[in-house]
Amino acid sequence: MNDILSVSPEPFGAGLYIHIPFCVRKCAYCDFLSAPADADTKALYVTELIRELDILFKRLREKKITLRTIYMGGGTPSTLKKEDMLLLLSKIMSYEMIDPAYEFTMEVNPGTVTEDFLLAIHQAGVNRLSIGSQSFHDHELKLLGRIHGADEAKKAYQMARKAGFTNVSLDLMSGLPGQSKEDFLQNLHKVISLGPEHISVYSLIIEEGTPFYERYGEIYSEENEDLEDIKAAIKRDIHDLIPKHITREDIFASINYNMHLEYGLGNDD
Repeated sequence: MNDILSVSPEPFGAGLYIHIPFCVRKCAYCDFLSAPADADTKALYVTELIRELDILFKRLREKKITLRTIYMGGGTPSTLKKEDMLLLLSKIMSYEMIDPAYEFTMEVNPGTVTEDFLLAIHQAGVNRLSIGSQSFHDHELKLLGRIHGADEAKKAYQMARKAGFTNVSLDLMSGLPGQSKEDFLQNLHKVISLGPEHISVYSLIIEEGTPFYERYGEIYSEENEDLEDIKAAIKRDIHDLIPKHITREDIFASINYNMHLEYGLGNDD
């Protein structure tokens, strides 16, 4: 397929990735395929994407391939107008061979979601949200060039619950310029206190061609002491970081040069 639409094999079916390459504005660290666009460009993109899905679904039907997971990332999918998004979701969910236990994740930015949008996509078949909170410190969000504040991140999570989502992931970034171990752990504890089903923590990687590279590229080191302290603290205290009332059913921790941690959290019944 191509960079905007891809299918990958899975043990019990296939996974579909859909890329929405639009955002309100480019974050200072971002080197992903994304850019601001007007409403007409976004609508045209959705139209062409639906045409590609028709071709893809025909091939999948011929091979009798079941879709088990669907992931819509970006960019920022939630920058699409609700009407355009619902057209796209209707096409996706029209595929006859979607596993009854499917998982459909959509990435959203706290600065671009409304309760009405979240309710609409949930009713249309999206059953998991990945919220790009990144930090709960306003000064860190400003540094990153994010369009939302800490209060908006919390509000987006609350709106997701109100809209009916029972599977929500929150993102956090570590290793930011000037971020101490204490700053990061405050963010982590804030996320844990909200009670998402999943937490994704990843370290900042400064890529060439971004404003962050121009600002920090020559002097910033991934091996800074604070980042190493964060890694060491999580390795040492990982079980203590997760509250006792949350079941550690699915904890994945891969801490290396580019620290990436993922926690699958499930509340005890």
